[in-house]
Amino acid sequence: MNDTYLATLMKKTKIGENIFIFHPIQVISGFYNDSQKSFLDDSGFEYLAITDLSLLYSEEEYAFCNAVVYDDLKKLFEIDYDLPIGEFKNQYLSYYFDIVFIVKIENQKVNYQMINIKESIIYQEQEETDTEVRLIGDNGEVLESLDNLVSDITNEKYNIEELKDMYKEFSATIENFTKLKKVLENKLEINQQENILKLEEKKKESMSNIIDMPSLYNKIKETVIDQDEPILRLLTEIIRMEIHGNEKKGILLTGSTGVGKTLTMDLIAQNINRDLLCVDSTQLTTVGHTGRSIEEVLWELYLKCEKDIKRTENAIIYFDEIDKKGSNKKSDIAGQGVLNSLLKFMDGSSYTACQNTQMVTPTTSKVINTSNMLVIIGGAFIDVYGNLKQKNCGFSSSANIEKVEPDIDDFIEKAMIPKELMGRCPIVIHMNDLTMDSMKRILLSKDSPLKVEENNFKVLGVTLEYDEDYLEALSEKAYESKSGARGIKKIISDTTWQAFAEVCFNIGKYEKVILTKETVKDNREYQLVPKEKEEKLTNKTYQLKKR
Repeated sequence: MNDTYLATLMKKTKIGENIFIFHPIQVISGFYNDSQKSFLDDSGFEYLAITDLSLLYSEEEYAFCNAVVYDDLKKLFEIDYDLPIGEFKNQYLSYYFDIVFIVKIENQKVNYQMINIKESIIYQEQEETDTEVRLIGDNGEVLESLDNLVSDITNEKYNIEELKDMYKEFSATIENFTKLKKVLENKLEINQQENILKLEEKKKESMSNIIDMPSLYNKIKETVIDQDEPILRLLTEIIRMEIHGNEKKGILLTGSTGVGKTLTMDLIAQNINRDLLCVDSTQLTTVGHTGRSIEEVLWELYLKCEKDIKRTENAIIYFDEIDKKGSNKKSDIAGQGVLNSLLKFMDGSSYTACQNTQMVTPTTSKVINTSNMLVIIGGAFIDVYGNLKQKNCGFSSSANIEKVEPDIDDFIEKAMIPKELMGRCPIVIHMNDLTMDSMKRILLSKDSPLKVEENNFKVLGVTLEYDEDYLEALSEKAYESKSGARGIKKIISDTTWQAFAEVCFNIGKYEKVILTKETVKDNREYQLVPKEKEEKLTNKTYQLKKR
């Protein structure tokens, strides 16, 4: 069972270039994530530490400090009875309300001072990511850090008299509380109640922005055929992460070529107002080698987001063809090297995104943090799914085959994906293989390439018609090509271009073009209906005229 933590919620105010002041707003309870250095409150909202570099560069106004286990604090305050956590928050807030932080960014490092206004004691720290605060008194003596102090008290390092003296030092009177409140309001022009109300409004706004599942689900499945369950699962996991403030966990999206992985991600991004960058992972390499680095990919995303940092840091990034990077050679720069570089990316880290890693200048670089990005990695993983019993590789002729799902070890052993990377992708979503019936439904869908071709002929004043046999033959050819939905577009183009050329050379002459199953075998076989009064159906093999 996880311990309940209390933390002080701080309000950020920018007072100069790369200089900020943080002051306490209220005490919140929840869970401290030590690996991510973040705090998840009871309402499901996540806050970064005041020393987090990405927080300082962002427009986020709130952060946390001093996350401590509630039970440890009760011992510190000599509370041995069942005190409601809400009542204790007021005592704990008064404990920290004499403290403000002045934070500076210098050479991409966070330096800060913690100032006790009542005692005029300065607490200093100069670490990039460490949030532990060490206390330095006027005489330069280094006092215990809060975490160490709690540990020492728990382990009975101090006697009762020493603890009582310590408690008196840490307690703030109502008079001091009032003085501090006035100082903060006068210096920073801050009203505490307004800040609390603003925070609550922010939470309400966040809840109102939760994805409209029914609308989005129905919209996507109209375009991406026979993937209803994978689409529903993908949307479900994205909504979960939205509610928890993008809790850092990746999604592995698998499926054969052409089943709609990229299209699905594109439609989701469009409908939740988040930018999407699809990355061909086969082009990725580590910095200093031929290929594209993570830093260059982030620069492309930054440009796509019109150089808007907030949009960039909240975008969706989809690393496709990731299975082609699998390798059992640790020295493989283009394989294992790239996969290992994604670990830091998925955990959330700051990068100097740049146009060219060999020439970084202030105008061609930008610090971008990936903590709030939604990261999807994907690929066909034929070696994984092809080795599963009772499951065919590629496209199956029946949708009723019993599914056998792979486990994490299958991806590690057969696809040679690092265990650490799979550990960051606890969610594996597999998109269904397409059948011949799937191909036919794609042909008849509203966004089908066949509908696009109909419109092309319509622009020339000609109706494009086709019979059931044409659809069957086209579906069969697309299925046999094993190129999925994307292969349909090529096949339609191949079977119609001869007829389209004929219409273009004879504008106004024809009323209708009819495609048949013979057209699929030979694109010169089609039927033309002229616009003469006595229309005669001509069935012929058409040879292009000499131009």
